[in-house]
Amino acid sequence: LSDYIVFMRYYKNEVLKCPDCPVIAFGGSYGGMLAAWIRMKFPNVVDGAIAGSAPIRAFSNVTDTELFSSIVTWDFGNSTVQNCESTSREGFQRLTKYQREVGDQYKDLNKYFNICDDVKLKSNYDIYIAT
Repeated sequence: LSDYIVFMRYYKNEVLKCPDCPVIAFGGSYGGMLAAWIRMKFPNVVDGAIAGSAPIRAFSNVTDTELFSSIVTWDFGNSTVQNCESTSREGFQRLTKYQREVGDQYKDLNKYFNICDDVKLKSNYDIYIAT
């Protein structure tokens, strides 16, 4: 985040010629996390932050790692589509099972999700990058 602070100071002073202009950081998802963190870390430079859908506390040692799937499943429960909640719950349970199994679990995931040849899943890291 410090590199952004250096850039903001330069831009405000040298380009805009407005060292007192307010700075508002904004972003969504990961960008929202950065916006919130830069505001918390550098309140003397960043005057405000808009952090949409920013899971800034979504870390395994801070919050329940199953919370996202629980919220999505609950949300699907409010759908008018029949069996949507139970199908969603079953899907998350299957993905969790595949992730925990030893063996070539990724072969099945590639088949079920019809993953392109150039993006084949080979590890848990690939799953997180693909989502």
